[in-house]
Amino acid sequence: MRKGQASKYEALDPLECRALDLIHRCFGHSPFSLDTYLQRAGEAGIPAEWHLGLLKLCRKQLVHTLSRTWGERQYQLPVSIYMDYMQQPEDAPFASPLLLAADPHRRMGEILFLVFLEIEAEPLRLTRQGRFQKRSLDLLIAKVAKCGKEDEGARRQVLEAVDLGLRMRVLVMEPPQVRVDERRLSAWLDMDAAAREEQMFLLWYRVHSPRQPLLQRWTAALWKFTGEKWCLDDAVIGDAGDDEETRSELKAWLDHLQRSGWLESAVDEMGQRWIRRVPPLETMPQTLIVQRDYEIIAYPHTCFKVQHALHRFAERLACDAVLRFRLTAGSVRRASEQGWDAERILRFLEAHSMDEIARSIRQTIREWEAGRFTVRLVPGMILQTNREQDASWLAAHAEQLGLMRLNEQVWFAARAEPSQLASLLRECGIEAAMDAPAGKGELEEAALDLRHDQGSEASVSFIDEAALAPQAPGLFTPRDASAVHALAPPKDVIEEVYPDVEQIPSIWYEQYRRYHPSTSRALLEQAIRWRTAVRLRAADKEFDFVPSSIVDTGTSFKVYGSSGAERKQLELRDIEQLKLLMPGFWE
Repeated sequence: MRKGQASKYEALDPLECRALDLIHRCFGHSPFSLDTYLQRAGEAGIPAEWHLGLLKLCRKQLVHTLSRTWGERQYQLPVSIYMDYMQQPEDAPFASPLLLAADPHRRMGEILFLVFLEIEAEPLRLTRQGRFQKRSLDLLIAKVAKCGKEDEGARRQVLEAVDLGLRMRVLVMEPPQVRVDERRLSAWLDMDAAAREEQMFLLWYRVHSPRQPLLQRWTAALWKFTGEKWCLDDAVIGDAGDDEETRSELKAWLDHLQRSGWLESAVDEMGQRWIRRVPPLETMPQTLIVQRDYEIIAYPHTCFKVQHALHRFAERLACDAVLRFRLTAGSVRRASEQGWDAERILRFLEAHSMDEIARSIRQTIREWEAGRFTVRLVPGMILQTNREQDASWLAAHAEQLGLMRLNEQVWFAARAEPSQLASLLRECGIEAAMDAPAGKGELEEAALDLRHDQGSEASVSFIDEAALAPQAPGLFTPRDASAVHALAPPKDVIEEVYPDVEQIPSIWYEQYRRYHPSTSRALLEQAIRWRTAVRLRAADKEFDFVPSSIVDTGTSFKVYGSSGAERKQLELRDIEQLKLLMPGFWE
């Protein structure tokens, strides 16, 4: 194995490693046929060995078997495996140069977040045929990209973000509109920034990926190895050699990656262009400044979750180098209707503000909220018991549990979580039953969702094969072959490489001996069908031979094939000893 190989590939045997290296180098994650694969393997080893290595990778789910509609079988290295197995090119010009000017592009995550915010505020409209209304879509693009119709690059970035949101199922098409799934948006916001970026890129890449292995190779190299360092743009383009068409395609693809917000570029003191993967957004806990004029400034390291909360209770003024919001009476009152009361807003600002919140701002926020409502609806739970013993216990622990007594047998728990309250009562020896609402158990569903949201961030995944299916909602057709063609289950390895093996005499592969010419011919023909080799002795020389054809000249039979890199031609009658080689079946 090469240096730096991922640990999960260390368990592969040499045959599997050799096959995986060949696929990764020659085909990338593009589909290929068995014949093309064996042609690329060339004279290095027995074809049956290469076939065996490929099928063993299929059995381990490291290579997919694709079933075409017309019956042809193809193979593909999954994109995730391709990216994971990618090794840093030995001659890659990675460095940390002195950069003078950068070409800024907003990262895809920022564009996608803005798309979520705009659709959350005003859902996208659909036509009766279930397509996007042009006016509604153009309005969204204008708000997010802040560009005219002539800026095709910015428009496409927004369209790609909408496509990504649909495939992640954060955006849901429910005619006559497209809305935001709040639960999945919350899970997306809770994710670690690096993990979120990784999942978004892999899903986006499988939709827009190039088909040329060279473009795939450099995409994987730039994505995996240019975190802190940069790569010289001319060196990447130069890897295409003198092929102008390939150079042009590579340059266009790198520009596409940059316009889509996955790569960034800069110029050094020599005028050379450097590129690298856009690093994940580093967030800080306190990035807000709350000014006395009720304006809130959010610095660039403000995480998406904090930005999303700001949109709940403040009006956005600008989205430039810094984000600017303003607290107004209307925004605070609207937030109160959605559960963001004055105290919750103040607690949030205190947790994320770099300075102390002015007393005048605190007082004004409370006054704004109190100025509208005369009756307050407080969500909570009713606790009811018929046992005096339990009633006495609840009365003794009312303050600890945050209970308000309504009568002798009924208490009210404001903003209590059903699962937590039931667990606490159970620990004290009190079994609590929860009445399900009429029709559907919303409370039980809410408790299930709560347990899911409190799970580890690593368990959240937005990469779903169904999101790439032909019938999945989206604006672009996925280019990943496994999204278009069905995955065929891998067959038995030996049966695939050596079909009908039980029908040949076992002596052919067990003993190295002399045969009658007719038997030798039958054995060699079987080797040709299985694309395997034979061990033979002719003219007092012993060697392994891969036969490719047998020709009847009229006076004799000539056998054509190769031994290593050398092409050979033998007379069938000159073969003194012979044995069929069957790697993986009989060593």
